[in-house]
Amino acid sequence: MDRRNFLRAGLMSAALSATVAAAPEKARKVRPLRHAPRNGRVDLVNDCLAWHLEWSGGKLASTGFENKLSGHTFKFSEVQELALAFSGTSHRIEIPWWKFTFSLDERPVPQDQEQGLKHDYHLPATSDQDWGVTENLLLRGLRGVKAARDAITYEGYGWFRCWATLPKEVQGQEIVLVLGGYDHLDWNEYWVYVNGIEIGHRTVQGRWRTPGQFSLTAASPAYASLRFGAGERNLIALRTRGYDKHFGGYSDEVLRHYVFEPSLADQFITVGQPYLRVTDFEVAELNQSSPAKVTFLLRSQSLGIHASVNYELDDPTRRKWVEIENSSGKDLLFLAVC
Repeated sequence: MDRRNFLRAGLMSAALSATVAAAPEKARKVRPLRHAPRNGRVDLVNDCLAWHLEWSGGKLASTGFENKLSGHTFKFSEVQELALAFSGTSHRIEIPWWKFTFSLDERPVPQDQEQGLKHDYHLPATSDQDWGVTENLLLRGLRGVKAARDAITYEGYGWFRCWATLPKEVQGQEIVLVLGGYDHLDWNEYWVYVNGIEIGHRTVQGRWRTPGQFSLTAASPAYASLRFGAGERNLIALRTRGYDKHFGGYSDEVLRHYVFEPSLADQFITVGQPYLRVTDFEVAELNQSSPAKVTFLLRSQSLGIHASVNYELDDPTRRKWVEIENSSGKDLLFLAVC
């Protein structure tokens, strides 16, 4: 059976089945590509734009583009043309939902005076039966919270809790919690607790963010509290503070209709490091089907991944999309392309 799996990159993770040995050759027959030299250049042009791409030693990079309508030229000093992220572990535990409540404080208070911590929200023995439920850390699908708030700006605290089971066979190995959002809709501050013990604190800001990674090694104080095996549970509790959904000068009234329920958040546990990043792509073949469109076939030297990277000009619009072929000989969980 042909197990090739082509994937047009999107926001969702996906499993890429291992390709059988003959599949890459078969796949290339349907693409009118030709062998590429080790060094070269391609210019995409139309009446509105010019897009310059070069490769040296097989490494592809956009070097800049020209806006013919305005006469402006943009040169790139540093480019990472393609990077793929895969799961780096065989044990990845997703967190599908959280219990949630806002803190009892009626106004912003210093962190050591916050009522949730004083009421032991971070401890396993504390009940969260009357808390609400949310799909992710950005409060997507929030329901069941008595004091619901819909403000675009919130300066107070929130609390999240969930229970996780760790396989018995991973005891003694590093445990990593990956938690947080990717944009300005995320909370500005996190405190992370495992079985009542604080394992990390982080503050973030800006329009684009990176989820936090909180590691537990066998030498860390909280590791001794972990319970492994079927039927054993571990409490993950998060205290969060403050978010601000303003951007672009829009008023609160406009933003209440404009800001959708956010989904760009990570919330999972891994055994060992969570990501395998692949960046060592080299140009193998190409086809410039028109002055405004070109396709490159790139190969990863380390993992055996093939990627078809397509560039296209459409009047004043630049487009780039990627199709991925798993030729590594093993199944991979694909997470992101950038």
